[in-house]
Parts: sequence; structure tokens; C-alpha cells
Amino acid sequence: MGKTALVTGAGMGVGYGIALELAKAGYSVMIHYNSSSKGAEALKAGIEHFGGTAVICQADIASVEGIRALFAAARETFGHLDVFVNNSGITDGDLIVNVTEEKFDRICDLNWKGTYFCIQQAARWMIETETKGSIVVIGSNQSDMVIPGNSLYGSVKYALNRLTQAAAMEFARYGIRVNCLAPGYVDTGAPRMGKKEPTYQEIPLRRWISLEEIGQVVLFLCGPFTQSLTGTTMIMDGGAHLIFSDPEKYSG
Repeated sequence: MGKTALVTGAGMGVGYGIALELAKAGYSVMIHYNSSSKGAEALKAGIEHFGGTAVICQADIASVEGIRALFAAARETFGHLDVFVNNSGITDGDLIVNVTEEKFDRICDLNWKGTYFCIQQAARWMIETETKGSIVVIGSNQSDMVIPGNSLYGSVKYALNRLTQAAAMEFARYGIRVNCLAPGYVDTGAPRMGKKEPTYQEIPLRRWISLEEIGQVVLFLCGPFTQSLTGTTMIMDGGAHLIFSDPEKYSG
């Protein structure tokens, strides 16, 4: 088997686009999903249509038990792992005074704990097989933005930037690189995203990121021309993080 990749949350949205581009580039891809089974099946069929290789695995990776099950399945399928993309996450927020314990735990269990232990499992596997692999964490530009309602989500994404640095330092001796890609608005086609045009006032380049673009950037981070790139967070948001929010949002 040639190059292999595991992408979490690949049954829809950003993960779908990343897995598709990896498969087009010749990677055999494990498509992880939790609840988006139809999307995972459609992605698998699409990859196989152009002659690529894809397998599907369902797992709830908000728990360590689920993460272990996912990686056990991947190990049964692949002899080694070249690329791990941690994409799974919940995008949600609220003002601090409104955040419930349930929401706090739901976001932290998947976005923080899930990412941490997925990276652990991926690194252990790469180290055991002496694979000089690449780990890409999908973060968010909200890690660099302070706006009302993003205290929880933004804080967790900021923590992922720091985790990326720590993991890069610890795994460098094994030739494993760890980087974070922090996108802004991505044109996934999901109805919850709403219309693009009203958001352009918040984006200097006045455009959203396409799924193909984000997949190609992940390929770049894992490719031969970034062998010295590790511990870096790449913000990809059309310059949105450069804009200071309207002060009226902070005043009564």
C-alpha cells in the first residue's frame, strides 16, 4: 500500500473536501464520521469512481474509547499512517453568562479532548512504524479573534494552536511534523452557513474559502516542500482576523 491518510469528520464539510483532495493526490483514505453516514458513503463512492481507495469508519471521538476504536480499525486496514488530519469539531458559541455546563462539556469533549487523544494515537502509530508522517490540526481563525460569543469555542481553538506547538516539539525527533490550519468562512454549502455576501464586510478579500482550496493547503502542509515546517498555525480567512470588531458590539 502506498501513502495513507486518516481524516476525522470527513462525512461532510471541511473534512469531506480534505479527504477528497488527499484521495485525488493518491492517498488511500480512511473516512471517519460520527453521524453523517450518507456523506461518508457518497465520498467513498466518489473516490472509488476515479479509481481511488477509501474505507469508512464510524466512531464517537468525543471519548477516548471511541478514539481507540477508530485507530484500531485504521490499523487493521493500513499498515502505516502517513497523514492524520484532525478535523472533527463542533462550531458553537454563546455569551459567557449563557454558557451551560452541557454546552461546555460538549464542545470541550470533542474539540479539545478529542483532538488531544487523536493526536496521541496518530503519533504513537507513526512512531511504532518509524513513519515520518504529518499531522494537521484544523483550527479556526477565531483563535486570533476576540468577539462576543466566542469565549468557549475561541479559547479551545487557541489551545489547539498551543497543542500544535507542543506536539511539534515532542515529535520532531521522530521526523513527525505537526501543523495547524485555521480557516475562516469555508463554502461547504451547508444551509446553516447562510449567504456569503453579508459577511464580506468582515473579510478584506471578500470571498469564502472553497473546499478544494482547503484540501490543497492540507496537501501542501503534508508535501515535500514543507519538510521544515512544523509547529506553525496557518490562518486562512481572507484577512478576516485582521479586522478589529465594531466597538458598538462591546458597549451597552
